[in-house]
Amino acid sequence: MPLVTINLSVKVEDESKLAKFESEVSKAVSAVLSKPEEWMMVETHTNVRLHFAGSNAPSARLSVQSIGGLTPENNAKITAALTKTINEHFQIDPKRVYVLFSQKTGAEWGWNDIVLNIS
Repeated sequence: MPLVTINLSVKVEDESKLAKFESEVSKAVSAVLSKPEEWMMVETHTNVRLHFAGSNAPSARLSVQSIGGLTPENNAKITAALTKTINEHFQIDPKRVYVLFSQKTGAEWGWNDIVLNIS
């Protein structure tokens, strides 16, 4: 049930590079949240116009949503892992990356014809 949405200002045409990046993101977030990777979803948008800190230099905006697990400690670990991974794959300076977190309840998450009424 964790969902990581990634907006990158850089254009990425190499699908295998993008797939490897998404796999690393999925593994990192599922490990920190102690959630099975089978529940993870990573949504990636490239070549997104982002104007950050007065500049159009490469940047990224991410959002992480989950039912449970988004504690201050876990958010810090996820931020460190994701900014490092983005820098390694796309050379985007971690100072040009925002990561937003949103804790959800089961009633706010639908899957497989049901709403997940769990906490």
